Formats: sequence, C-alpha cells, structure tokens
Amino acid sequence: MTPEWSTACPDWERRILAGESLIPFKPLFKKESDEALETFNMLRVVDAPGSPTMAEACRPWIIDFVSAVFGAYDRPAGRQLIREFLLLVSKKNAKSTLAAGVMLTALIKNWRNSAEFLILAPTIEVANNSFIPARDMIRVSDQLKSFLKVQEHLRCITNTRNGGTLRVVAADNETVGGKKATGILVDELWLLGCPSSGFSGQRAW
Repeated sequence: MTPEWSTACPDWERRILAGESLIPFKPLFKKESDEALETFNMLRVVDAPGSPTMAEACRPWIIDFVSAVFGAYDRPAGRQLIREFLLLVSKKNAKSTLAAGVMLTALIKNWRNSAEFLILAPTIEVANNSFIPARDMIRVSDQLKSFLKVQEHLRCITNTRNGGTLRVVAADNETVGGKKATGILVDELWLLGCPSSGFSGQRAW
C-alpha cells in the first residue's frame, strides 16, 4: 500500500523558533531509511579533526534530510516516490561533503547494473569540493576500498559489484548534455544561472 504524505510544512515558523526539524513527515519507508543511514552514518569526514563519522559530525536536521531522501524509495515497486529535494543552507556548512556522502550512499545501495549517478557542479573547484571528500571516505575504509574503484583523473567512482558509477562533473569544463543518470545532485545550484557557468538562460534542476 502506497503511503500518503504531504511535503507542506505550514508550521515552519514555529518549528524554526523551537529548533525543530523542517522535514514535515517521517520516512515513507522506514526500512529503506534505516539501511541508508547505516551506510551514510559510517562514512568519515576525513578533513575534520579526528576524522569523525557522519553520524558524529552531522546535526540532527541533516540526518532527517538524508532519511527523507532514501526513505522515499519504494523498493518493491522500484520507484522513488519523492523525486526532487532542495537543501538551502548558508556557506561553510559542509554542503559539498554532505553531497559526497549522500551520493556515495546512493552508489553503495544501488542495485541496478551500470547505473550512473552524477554530482553536477558549476566549476572544477566546486566539483573537487565534492569529489575529494567522497574519495577520502573510501580511502579510510577497507570495506569500501574492496569494491569501490576511484579514478581521480575522471572524477569517477565505480561500484565493481554491479558497474554502477558516481561521476562528479564540472559544467564549465565538460559536456553535461545527453546524460541519462539514475540520480543527479546539483551542487551550488545558484551558480548555474551565472553567465560563466555555460547554463545562462537555461533551467537547472
């Protein structure tokens, strides 16, 4: 049975004042959420003092966000019931590291052969901000190194179990048209409207 939900958050003001999460509902599929969080939480933020896990470094609202993303997947039907998410936070809140953790989790959990996941960034510098944390999360884990292959010159990570890939693509240096990705995360979405990005006059989703 498909669960019912609404993404509306009419009491957002009260929630902010109370320091509560702005995610208006619990994960639609708790098992999917729990499995994803088990993976996401054990990833390490290597460039932070002590290299804490995501579980140790992330604030509760980040865990809520990740839970909502992966908890919206209906595995028996093979459908992602909520297909678009927007995270809007100020600078220096580890957005690119979060992007790396979310998409690496997606690559690890993926069951489709040769599925392609993308992190789309406006510049090479922003692309590296996501790729390097993902690379380092793998380097410090013997378990992940056993089945995730990193190709730094391509900014590509391959799951050798099923051929799935995670590519970090810079819009100012690479062709991004014609991609048929299973999942796309756009980092620094606001910059894709700038003339220097090559996306001026186009919609960025």
